Amino acid sequence: MGSMKGAGALIAALVPIAYCGAMVHYFFSVGGGSLQGVNAMGLGPTVLGLGALGLLFLVPLLVRLIRLGTPPRPGAVRRASHANMPVEKEAFDAEAALARYMARKAKAGEEVPAAAMVVPDSPAATPARPTFGRKIS
Repeated sequence: MGSMKGAGALIAALVPIAYCGAMVHYFFSVGGGSLQGVNAMGLGPTVLGLGALGLLFLVPLLVRLIRLGTPPRPGAVRRASHANMPVEKEAFDAEAALARYMARKAKAGEEVPAAAMVVPDSPAATPARPTFGRKIS
């Protein structure tokens, strides 16, 4: 999976470089295939800017190629992917966490408030919360 991700990143880095190169080639062919022809048509700054952008887009490609060619450092830890995590560790069970907390409190001998033990049966049993913003009288 990692090699496909790296290949996709390399292809994505090549797209803007290819676009700038194709545009420079097109403008040169329209201008007669010479710098004088391109300048005579007024496309000199455009070709110069496209060349500069193409060179700037080369930097991430070169960085990716260098990273692809060098081995990882010995102390480097690889990041874990969420796709590889088991489902049990990925999900958080709030009820189990509350049960562990209550058991720990009971084991320590502390008094557990009765309000913490009561779970409302329906949302209508809970009091209405105040609204945010300006109070309407």
